[in-house]
Amino acid sequence: MIPKVAVSLFLGVLTLHVEARAQTVTACDELASHPADSGSVGSGIEFSEIDAPSAISACEQARREYPDQPRFTYLLGRSTHASGDVAEAVRLYKVAAREHYPFAVFTMAKIYAGGATGYDDPEEAFHWNLRAANLGFLEPKGYVGIALIEGRGVGKDEEEGIQWIKEAAEEGYADAQLFLSTVFANGELLPKDLDESVRWLEEAAESGHPVAIDILNAFGD
Repeated sequence: MIPKVAVSLFLGVLTLHVEARAQTVTACDELASHPADSGSVGSGIEFSEIDAPSAISACEQARREYPDQPRFTYLLGRSTHASGDVAEAVRLYKVAAREHYPFAVFTMAKIYAGGATGYDDPEEAFHWNLRAANLGFLEPKGYVGIALIEGRGVGKDEEEGIQWIKEAAEEGYADAQLFLSTVFANGELLPKDLDESVRWLEEAAESGHPVAIDILNAFGD
């Protein structure tokens, strides 16, 4: 029988090996990582700057070398997306999402929220944005809130929708902060409260929302 201490040591070494492989920076990471992806180990590159042929080649190789790392499936999807093959990119994003890569879920939420031809299904949009919202992404939280308020792709529920908006606003999402300022000002979805309206307007401006900044500047003139 293998001593327990030897088993523990082996498992510890194996865990360190797996973690080291997960953090290995490859050419795929450098050529295709999203700047806002917290799961990325690359420095990040803007979508418009991706060299699609080079990135696709590097990410296909990385995916073969690290088949247990879903980020490479996502990065191959992003590289393919940059090449103009949206359908194949979406297929790869979905695979990465099924493998629980958070930014792949967020990307699917963005695609459906954008409503481009072929991806303009409100129910799918709500599905992906709810998944991304539950993973903590702020923009999808705002989308879910508005969708519930309007009944877009889901049964209308203004009370739950406002809760999602409040959560996104409290976590710093500028669009949600401006929305709260508006509803407190008009008193339609929440009791009218001008102090709260101004507070959220100031929060939105502090978060960099251009409309909120313009309104406050106009008040200051």
